Amino acid sequence: MLRALARAGVAIRAQEVAAGVADQAAGFRHLLGLVAIGIDEALRRTDPYEPVMTPGSTDWVLKWGMDCPDALYVGSPIRGDAVYRQREAVRLSEIGGRWSARERQR
Repeated sequence: MLRALARAGVAIRAQEVAAGVADQAAGFRHLLGLVAIGIDEALRRTDPYEPVMTPGSTDWVLKWGMDCPDALYVGSPIRGDAVYRQREAVRLSEIGGRWSARERQR
């Protein structure tokens, strides 16, 4: 993980990515926010074999990216070796390996 963070730091400092120190600071802030969200989600007490969709770890400080007022950010850890069945109607769209869901009007 530390090597991956070091590579991300190199990418953030690259001139073709960051036009100056303000862009670099924003890049590092975003990266650290994603690390904080990952740590928060890893420490939650959940059972990936019986997932329950709960609100994500985003708030006014921790964000995955840009704010989207039309999205309801929920999620649950799952396992690659398990089979899951969705029981409620939701509209799903995958963004960056994460799921954003909004219930359909019934």
